[in-house]
Amino acid sequence: MAMENVLMPGQKIGRLTLIEEAPRNKGRPYWRCICECGKECTVEAGHLKSGHTKSCGCRTGKRCVVLKPGMRFGSLTLTSEAPVKKGHRYWNCLCDCGRSCVVEASHLKSGHTKSCGCLVREMGRKTVIDLAGKRFGRLTAIEPSPSRSRGSVVWRCSCDCGHEAFCSADMLVQGKVRSCGCLQEEQRKKNMESAIHFVDGTCVERIAKQKEWATNTSGHRGVYRRENGKWRASMDFQKKRINLGTYDTFEEAVAARLEGEEIYHDFLAEYYAATK
Repeated sequence: MAMENVLMPGQKIGRLTLIEEAPRNKGRPYWRCICECGKECTVEAGHLKSGHTKSCGCRTGKRCVVLKPGMRFGSLTLTSEAPVKKGHRYWNCLCDCGRSCVVEASHLKSGHTKSCGCLVREMGRKTVIDLAGKRFGRLTAIEPSPSRSRGSVVWRCSCDCGHEAFCSADMLVQGKVRSCGCLQEEQRKKNMESAIHFVDGTCVERIAKQKEWATNTSGHRGVYRRENGKWRASMDFQKKRINLGTYDTFEEAVAARLEGEEIYHDFLAEYYAATK
């Protein structure tokens, strides 16, 4: 059998020199290679054979950075290489603030990570929004407190009702808090005043107003014409439909409906009027 496209240690492909076979990944063979720039990399065998990969990446025009102890990236100084995790290289670093951390090599090269996190925390402290004197609904921001809520500064606020409240800057700016709670209490009382009341399962506001249904076509609530031409009277009481009978004329059905209202609804309407 012809030995076509057989990869061997020492073989050179582009800028890469093959060192040894690497562990397979998902059944595919890989080779450990060293680039002319001095960087090692692992490349799929099929990409080497096809010529798809000929360098560690430096051939694309990007500067190939070989990490070494002592190199600096922002506030971080590389101390030693850390164990490889899931194919990614990591480095042990010492931050200028004195803390140690482990950072992925690609994050160091790209500039994604420049400190142990102290730069982000320091930037957050410097960018506190000054809300002093600003109004948010009924609240006026007075001063920031030492507390934080999900990373947001908590402000001491004065409400128009005279009470104080502590609210996060995010909640104030987004309009999610507009009072110390008095606004919600006032709304709750209004809702109670306009609430629908039920007595024994029957809505007293509905029977007191005696409004016609928008779908009523007979001219009187609770009276409708059947397919056989006769008129039926009915009413709802305590969540049940009460049949008041079927009549030959519209007038008879209306009279039956009015009589039913006197029996079932009048005492509830009087109760509603007395409680308003």
